[in-house]
Amino acid sequence: MKIEHHAILKEMEKGTIGKLTFSRYDVATGIAHERHLELILKEALQFLLQCHQSNLETLFASCEPDHQVYLITMQFQNQSLSNLLIDGSPSNNQHFKKQIELVSTNGLYQFNSADPRGFSSTFIQPGNYQPEYDEASLENIWLSNILYQIQDSITKNQIIYLGGTGT
Repeated sequence: MKIEHHAILKEMEKGTIGKLTFSRYDVATGIAHERHLELILKEALQFLLQCHQSNLETLFASCEPDHQVYLITMQFQNQSLSNLLIDGSPSNNQHFKKQIELVSTNGLYQFNSADPRGFSSTFIQPGNYQPEYDEASLENIWLSNILYQIQDSITKNQIIYLGGTGT
């Protein structure tokens, strides 16, 4: 798990962020292959599920395949919402930008890898985004199913009702 994820989850544990009502998670990067995209999605989904602390109720996914842009909108059982954007456009090849916004009962938390005013990430090496996702985790099967549901939503252009499964 990335350092920015740990920092956010630590603040949530302390209660300083409050109850999450909305999150936005954006990664713009070159995508080397389908497996790379899968790992980015799993890492992001795992993090968002931990942040929202609720089961996933519905999701709707869309894709612009020529530029590898994916938008996934999710609603959790506690009625909180999340947008996940993966922008794999060729213009993002060999560099990346990551933004996370959390809207909560205590205010707004923002992370922007390109913004020197926020959490500084100048130590990040140039290149495409490399997710840190543990495939041996117990939730890997569930996250793989969510990826299937995302693809199903894209293909059918419809909302997928999950009924609050998973955590």
